[in-house]
Amino acid sequence: MDAAFQYPQKDSPLDRREVLAVDCQATAANPEKGHLLEIGFMVGSAARAVPTDACRSHLIRQPEGSAVPARVLKITGISDPDLDRGITDSEAGHMLFEAARRAAARNGTSRCPTIIHYARFELPFLCRLHRDNEPASPFPLDIICTHRIAQRLLPDLPRKGIRALAGYFGHGAPMLKRSTGHAVATMGIWRDLVALLSEGCNITTYGQLQDWLAVTGQPVRGKRVSPMPAATRRALPDHPGVYRMRSLGGGLLYIGKAKSLKKRVCSYFRSKAPHPEHILEMLSQARDIDFSVTASALEAAVVEADEIKRNHPPYNKALQPGQRSLVFFSRTLKRNGPRSNPQLCIGPLPSGRIADALTAFDRWWTSRGSIREEDLLAIE
Repeated sequence: MDAAFQYPQKDSPLDRREVLAVDCQATAANPEKGHLLEIGFMVGSAARAVPTDACRSHLIRQPEGSAVPARVLKITGISDPDLDRGITDSEAGHMLFEAARRAAARNGTSRCPTIIHYARFELPFLCRLHRDNEPASPFPLDIICTHRIAQRLLPDLPRKGIRALAGYFGHGAPMLKRSTGHAVATMGIWRDLVALLSEGCNITTYGQLQDWLAVTGQPVRGKRVSPMPAATRRALPDHPGVYRMRSLGGGLLYIGKAKSLKKRVCSYFRSKAPHPEHILEMLSQARDIDFSVTASALEAAVVEADEIKRNHPPYNKALQPGQRSLVFFSRTLKRNGPRSNPQLCIGPLPSGRIADALTAFDRWWTSRGSIREEDLLAIE
């Protein structure tokens, strides 16, 4: 360790202090009801970029006779055969606590600052892991919750979960809840929060951060404020089309369609609009938007579905396989089915109103009858 990075505990510069970023996945919300599933951790500091391959992650074999809930397997992407190749929780705990003790020694302190996003979840599992495996040694982790810091620094951001906050700062966080991606995202979030603490609060040492966390109360939250500039969305045309929400750096977040691009996009940013959680998470990251004008709302719906199929935006949950009943149409709109093939190549589209609208359009085209445009516009 470079001597320039060794400082007394209270006065050590916050950006140069060596920290341990940790993420845990588990089969339940607390250790009384479930078991650790995976632990990921990496050592670094806000002053120095840490390569993502520096993160160590370990799957943990489950106790004999215990089953991982199907919901947990789905959101993590972990399979039972994966877990069979894992290590024991005591082995994972030993590696984690040894990494913490080595980092603490380099800092010249007894405990290592341990950065966790939403530490209320991890802390009970880590305490139990230490108690069950190293009860005679002091607990080596000095827990700092990045979610708690973000609540105070960014009170009006719609959501401050790990994906929302990582995207807000321009870092990636995978949709699957895996410890490697979350530990890497937590380290990136830490670097940006340290910069905000210095610029906005004049907090530059570890001791100042500890004091600030001890005395700073929960801020009063105002109306939701998203990072996308208002001028960006207000410049959209009042025409049918397809819009694409993008994160800092241009990453594609969401593709939508609209009868009026301007009205639809602006509706997202009403402070009390009742959006689902995944949309609020997306709005916490969206910094820019681009669009394509179409001749009609129906054309926008078809173009949207085709772009989603090609690009797989992370927040288009409605048209992701397994999320809801989907339907594919033939180019003539006369046939449809639940699976894509060379004949059924338009889609995927959510079954229900949009399928009914396309079928109605085909009947109208055949008979030259009349149909209202709003009947052709699918649910977002």
